[in-house]
Amino acid sequence: MEPRLYEAVRLGNVQYLKNTAEPLDSTTPQGNTALHIAARLGHVDFAKALLTRSNSLLTRANEDGENPLHVTAKAGHAIVAEAMMTHAQGKADPENKEGDTPLHEAVRAGHVDVAQKLLEWDAEVADEVNHAGETPLHLAARCGMFDVVDVMLDVVVPPVLTEASTLQGTHTPLHEAVIGGHEGNPVLPCSIIQ
Repeated sequence: MEPRLYEAVRLGNVQYLKNTAEPLDSTTPQGNTALHIAARLGHVDFAKALLTRSNSLLTRANEDGENPLHVTAKAGHAIVAEAMMTHAQGKADPENKEGDTPLHEAVRAGHVDVAQKLLEWDAEVADEVNHAGETPLHLAARCGMFDVVDVMLDVVVPPVLTEASTLQGTHTPLHEAVIGGHEGNPVLPCSIIQ
C-alpha cells in the first residue's frame, strides 16, 4: 500500500480520498486494504468514502481470509459495520480461514451491539457452523451474552438448539452456557431451554 494512503486511512483523512486519483485496492503485506484498516480503527466516514468509490473492497479478503466486515466485527465498531451492510450486496456469512463469519467474530469478542446489527441484517447467519463446529449461538451461550442469545433464539432453526458442537463432541448451547460459568444465573440456561 502506498504510504500516503496508509497514513490517510490511519488518520481517517477523508479529504485525501477526495483529492487522490490513485487506486484504492492496494494492500499491506498482510493483505489488508484501506477498508480493512478503516474498519479496525473505526473510521466510519473514511469507510463510507472508500465504499462510495470502490464497493468491491467489501469482499476483499486479507491473508487470514477476513473481509473488512470480519475486521470491524472483531474490533466492535457497530457504526462501521452498519455502513458496510448498507453497501453490501450479499449476506453476512462470508467465512474466514477458520470458517468464522463476522457474527462469530463479534460474539467471540463480546461485541453485543455489532452482533445484534449483524443478526438484524441477516438472521440466517446465526446457525452457521465454523471449522471448530461452533455456531454463534454456542459462542454467545458460552460467553453469557444474554441479549444476543435472546435475539438468536428468536431466529435460529430449532435443531440448532439441540445440536452438539462437533468440536466439543456433545455440547449443545445449553452445555456451553453452563461451561461458561452461567449456571448460577438461571436467565441464560432458562432462555435456551424455553
